[in-house]
Amino acid sequence: GQAGALSRAGGRLNSQPVRAQSHLLIVGDPGTGKSQFLRFAAKLSARSVLTTGVGTTSAGLTCSAVRDGGEWTLEAGALVLADRGVCCIDEFSSIREADRATIHEAMEQQTLSVAKAGLVCKLNARCSVIAVTNPKGVYDPSEDISVNTAIASPLLSRFDVVLVLLDTSNKARPWGGRGGGGGAGQWA
Repeated sequence: GQAGALSRAGGRLNSQPVRAQSHLLIVGDPGTGKSQFLRFAAKLSARSVLTTGVGTTSAGLTCSAVRDGGEWTLEAGALVLADRGVCCIDEFSSIREADRATIHEAMEQQTLSVAKAGLVCKLNARCSVIAVTNPKGVYDPSEDISVNTAIASPLLSRFDVVLVLLDTSNKARPWGGRGGGGGAGQWA
């Protein structure tokens, strides 16, 4: 709802240009609808890329150099393809640590500096990033978000909004239901 709208709004501060795209991270227990939220967010945007962190490399997120005949060309990755749109990344914490480092510039500067196969350029990556991940083990509210997700603080700091969705068990449901069961999607 509001967090998704915020990530699409952007803005300026006292007429000084600031990063126009907001980034959203949703940390939630399995079964809280994170992947469905991503698919819906991708459908709402005129330009979107939906990818998963499982098996994703830095080249898949940024760009890769490909030999075409005798010449090298660059093939855009998810963040470049999503320029002026939204890049939705499922299973964000599954991206290998070395590959996560390539996301920093794109999220903060909205560009990607490339020096591959003799090609040196700067590519635009002016997109909002909406990423979702499961906590590492059972979410512990007394611990820092970086401990709960195993995502380093420098990368976490690039997210403007971090939402935590916990699946808690309620014996007495507020809407009058009886018995145990999960309250999937409750806000923490």
